[in-house]
Amino acid sequence: MRPGLLRTTLRVLTWVCVILLAVLSLTPGEEIEPLRTDLPGQVEHIIAYAGSGAIAMAGYGLNRGPVRIIGWFWLYAAVLEYLQHFSPGRNPAAVDFAASAFGALCGGSPSSSSGTGARPQWDREIRLSGWVPSPRGCGGSVNKL
Repeated sequence: MRPGLLRTTLRVLTWVCVILLAVLSLTPGEEIEPLRTDLPGQVEHIIAYAGSGAIAMAGYGLNRGPVRIIGWFWLYAAVLEYLQHFSPGRNPAAVDFAASAFGALCGGSPSSSSGTGARPQWDREIRLSGWVPSPRGCGGSVNKL
């Protein structure tokens, strides 16, 4: 597959994920129950946002960088959690937002989406903030400079 076609496909898949996250987050509780897995809700959030973040990084990472992509997913997760106030049978929860944010961080971190070429921008943004990420990726320790 040509690189341009692959990037375009990944970008389309990113927006499919964004729409799917909204549909799954805002579908009324009684209608979503048959679609749920046996996993805890927070694990479902982590998996959904990690997958979406990884796809977004693969499609947009060269141009946007991980900090921007992860930040937009965090904002999106917060908005979707808030909007659950208006969906019957759904209750927003800070722990669900935290799980979504953690998933976006894991999926959008350069160590988990290798080959995107976003590593230099990530390093520059982290150095400017004074934090150094662990080479182990998401879940590793973070050391202060």
